[in-house]
Amino acid sequence: MSDPYVIAEHVSKHFHVLSQRGTTFRAIKAFLKREPLMKKLNVLSHVSFEMKRGEKIAIVGKNGAGKTTLLRILAGIYEPSSGEVYTEIAPKVLLNFWTGFNMDLTVIDNVYLCGALFGGERKLLARSLPRILEMAELSTLGYSPAKRLSLGQIQRLSLSIFLNTPGDFLIFDECLAFVDKGFARKSDAFIKEHISDHKTAIMASHDGEFLKKHCTRAIWLDKGSIRMDGEARRVISEYESVVSGEATE
Repeated sequence: MSDPYVIAEHVSKHFHVLSQRGTTFRAIKAFLKREPLMKKLNVLSHVSFEMKRGEKIAIVGKNGAGKTTLLRILAGIYEPSSGEVYTEIAPKVLLNFWTGFNMDLTVIDNVYLCGALFGGERKLLARSLPRILEMAELSTLGYSPAKRLSLGQIQRLSLSIFLNTPGDFLIFDECLAFVDKGFARKSDAFIKEHISDHKTAIMASHDGEFLKKHCTRAIWLDKGSIRMDGEARRVISEYESVVSGEATE
């Protein structure tokens, strides 16, 4: 059995947020009464799991369950409040599809700019440029400013750049949330091709069928803790069943 590729041990994360609407009067009042103006918001609580090289793990849970926070910790964007995280290599990360874009630059310039953020060398990006634009359905808009693109077009371009740059450990969140069905089908096939056996991937989405297709294992986060960890179809189906039941109550 191979050594763990990713280890999370008792990972917890909290943030300090305003306990009430922040105004100068309330701040002075809280100071005079020695009342705390901030409160602690616990987002993750003692999350532990290991991941092998080549595994594809889905992270599921309702909004606010801690999915994105966990992905940000695994990506090195956040430090855990307590606990430890080990990753064998730095991941390639796509959490916000607009990150790295300069809307005043052309589409092609943004391919090179965002591609560099994903670790792509200029020569590789130049060779991949036709494929990136074709996949994003932007072949005729290469010299248009990015600010003229729709939200869906920007997401298509971001995902296309992400999938056409090198990386053996991938982390991405809601990558198909705003795209049309046609591009979703194309991306679905490309993701299946791109995330080959040797690549390791952690992904979050509210699209259970997408996750069942591409992941062999799922972790269900509920109020910041792991509620279930196991075979992807079983975990996701159980999660969807519970959420559906709650919606009809």
